[in-house]
Amino acid sequence: MNEKIQDFPISIRKLWILSLLVLFLAAAVTIPPARADDSSTALGIFPAKHNVDNLAVANPPAPTGMDYYFKFNQSGGGGINAIHISSTSALDSTGRNFGDVSTTTSQSGTFYITQTGGRGYDDNFILLVAVKGDIPSNFAIHIKSSGYIWVPNGVLSYQPTLSEITYRSGAVDQTFTRSNFVYGPQTWKPCGNNQPADYPLYYGQDMSDTTNLWKLMFVDLKSGNLGPNGDLDHTSLKDNGAIRVDYTIENLDTVVTFNVYAWADNAPAGHGISWTNGVTSPSQNSNPSMISGYTVLGPQYASRASEFPTYSGSTPSYRGPETNFTAAPVSGPAPLTVHFNDTTVQTISLSAWDFGDGFSSTERNPVHVYTKEGTYTVALTDANNQGITTTKTQTNLIIVTAPTGGSAANSGGATGTGNQNGSYTNPLTGVSYPVNFTASVTSGVAPLSVQFSDVSGIPGTIAWAWDFTGDGKPESTVKDPAYVFKSPGTYSVNLVVTTSDGGRFSVNRTGYIHVVDKVSLDSDIGWISSDKAEAGQGNPGTGKREAAAVSTSSFAFSGVRAGTNGGKQDVTIDTRQAPAETSGSVVRLNSAGGSWENVAITFAAPPVNDGTTLSGTIKSVQAETKPVTVPSVSLGNPSVTMSLGLAGLPDSAASITSTAVSGCGPAGETAFRDAVKANGNDLSAVAYTVAYSKDGIANEENGGIIRDATISMAVSPAWVASQGGTGQVVIIHRADDGRTTVLPTRYLGTDERGNELFTADSPTGLSTFALAAVTSGTPAPTPAVNQSPGAAGGTSPLGEKIAGLLFDAIIVVAVIGAGLVIWRKM
Repeated sequence: MNEKIQDFPISIRKLWILSLLVLFLAAAVTIPPARADDSSTALGIFPAKHNVDNLAVANPPAPTGMDYYFKFNQSGGGGINAIHISSTSALDSTGRNFGDVSTTTSQSGTFYITQTGGRGYDDNFILLVAVKGDIPSNFAIHIKSSGYIWVPNGVLSYQPTLSEITYRSGAVDQTFTRSNFVYGPQTWKPCGNNQPADYPLYYGQDMSDTTNLWKLMFVDLKSGNLGPNGDLDHTSLKDNGAIRVDYTIENLDTVVTFNVYAWADNAPAGHGISWTNGVTSPSQNSNPSMISGYTVLGPQYASRASEFPTYSGSTPSYRGPETNFTAAPVSGPAPLTVHFNDTTVQTISLSAWDFGDGFSSTERNPVHVYTKEGTYTVALTDANNQGITTTKTQTNLIIVTAPTGGSAANSGGATGTGNQNGSYTNPLTGVSYPVNFTASVTSGVAPLSVQFSDVSGIPGTIAWAWDFTGDGKPESTVKDPAYVFKSPGTYSVNLVVTTSDGGRFSVNRTGYIHVVDKVSLDSDIGWISSDKAEAGQGNPGTGKREAAAVSTSSFAFSGVRAGTNGGKQDVTIDTRQAPAETSGSVVRLNSAGGSWENVAITFAAPPVNDGTTLSGTIKSVQAETKPVTVPSVSLGNPSVTMSLGLAGLPDSAASITSTAVSGCGPAGETAFRDAVKANGNDLSAVAYTVAYSKDGIANEENGGIIRDATISMAVSPAWVASQGGTGQVVIIHRADDGRTTVLPTRYLGTDERGNELFTADSPTGLSTFALAAVTSGTPAPTPAVNQSPGAAGGTSPLGEKIAGLLFDAIIVVAVIGAGLVIWRKM
């Protein structure tokens, strides 16, 4: 390298080399670029009826000499008569294996991929795994493939010889999760050009059922197979030349079905992914024996094997859906507003509700108001796409009491009228309903638009009065108003709700909304990140100004009442208000609502269950938030989730607000840089920062109940690659008292958006976290702690030269690799 260039600072030398790379790649404009839909993010429906330059595969890279070019529109061969899925590797009397159709409830098993095509072999295979409906967050599937491998030589119609092939057990031996299913939801699999109609995913599929939606994942099996029409004696090969696939599935609710695709380099039809197993009926496929597939039924479909026929010429036999539903609340004075939820797992095309009072609905999850006293039976009828219906009836489910002077609100059962933490207690059920509301944002720049929502759920509420300005006069009388704060200031919000019998209950939150007239770098309020580094700082970014993401998680759970008894916390859960699942001493709230994805309460002993309530003494609580999106296109609009370990349930008025911004945020770069420096590394960049503010709840070290926290932070693969890979990414924690720590960081793979996901545990609870990159090595197992802020240290000359040489080497490899790809395409 030129000596003058070598003497430049690393950042200048990087820019020079990157410029060369850009110019080099620009010279390849004649090569068709990969479609935007083919990126590693969640891709949606498979790009229909055209070729795909770079199929999104869950386990790249492709084997030597191969690629992921998908020949969707096939004009020169590549059909459904050459490769098959079989439950056995055995051959028929002609020495062939045309496959079969298998349906099983076994969550682990084995199938084989066989070959009967005229070429006699395929260089590599891609496995299509499709899951019906929603995929659980804890779903996992382990795939192990075993078969023969060889390196294609590019010679037309050349068949590998015995000396060129090697059998590899465990060519792929890997676990995949929900995040790997990047295509769909859709009803079909790619095959030919999907003409004259979309091609089914499994034999017997009703293609007119548009509700039968699947998510797709492609797995490179990194193995080829050999059949009877090749030059080799396939009967002398292991498994008669077939690929063996072993699978193990965890936490499947619905159905998994498998399909396969063959890749060939030197076929007369051209190289690429093309051939697939046939699943069509005999009228569409001239050889019925070539129909093959493999389907696994989860618990919700275990009794529905007849819907997945297993032999050619058979037709599906459908059953009606297993209809079920929940309702909340199920009792209270008139008028009683009840939320109904159709919990049927199977796909349905129609819902019909009979509320028992002469009214009905065809909404999937309706809300109905009972205006008269009485006891009501509710029935739900669901229909599937074949028109088969089943009805679920819950007798005497809804109990509505009269709105008289002896109602709950006026008989001493209601408490807190006019108080900050007012609540209504139903004397019939003992369920307490605290007055509570949420806001879409609680801070920002004027004019600030805020969406408020009443989440109290007090039975019989007929009127609302919202005071946003503190003047005692309501600005809104609707249930869920939107209000614009036009001027800077700190605002208290007061909500008064009135019930049909005259009861009034209120809550006031002092200093709840903070509005500023401009962005301040010295305050969390209204902070908007700028990726432009300040003088003397080293946080390169995109140059864009991007807004903060603010999310508030309230601890007001409907139907859950907690109280202290002798230093211990007791809780009662009304399962009619708060549907829950119980496993031993752990109770999981199914509908925690709001920003919570999951709330699990561990009792000191299995809770007492009287049929409608669960009660006992709390040992601990685990609460996990739903993902919050950081609004940064340059970072892949990544998501952040947080899981809390709590000593008990917080007060229902408590809440946690997260503010996520790209870059360092108000926490400042100096503290992060010093913490990394103390760990023996240098701070390269900060992708984004998440700050958690706590209202009515505190970390355990500050006398609160937050014992620990786990933070999961995602970021785009491009950002990770630009920082040197996953081994350079760390999560930094800045405590409330300013202590800044580099946390031991774990890489989890890709999330469902295709971003790289990292996680770390904070033993001291919640405050501020940053996702950052370091320039030298992996952080030490025991993180260093920055006790006090200090000036950032400089980079040593030796460290700078080593980092520069490593970067130069990476760029050279990238340039060579790009050249090889371009040469390959030409």
